[in-house]
Amino acid sequence: SENDEVGKEEAGLMMTKLDNFSRKAHANQLIHQMKKIKTLPRPTENQIAQASVNIPKGPHEKILIFDLDETLIFNKNRSSIGENEEADPETFLIRPHTKEVLNDLKQFYSLWAFTASNS
Repeated sequence: SENDEVGKEEAGLMMTKLDNFSRKAHANQLIHQMKKIKTLPRPTENQIAQASVNIPKGPHEKILIFDLDETLIFNKNRSSIGENEEADPETFLIRPHTKEVLNDLKQFYSLWAFTASNS
């Protein structure tokens, strides 16, 4: 009916407004963080050397590095894990399409994953 079409159109407009708001909020947060980064002191050559990782040459010239936590996988019970507790492997989920994307990309890149997580 005509009312259903109007309702769908209004819902679409609301979703567009929400999406635009979300994008603006994300952009503002990103700009704020970038400004904050600019105020950090530059690391010394020694600090850089200590933090550097030697990545061995892989089958491809180009390397693509993924952040493991919250990017490729995520923990559905993240808030319930204490600092010194082990996470239950069954609470970790692979993000949708991760396997397909990695399989496609491995033809062109040496793939690496890193994590800054302690758990």
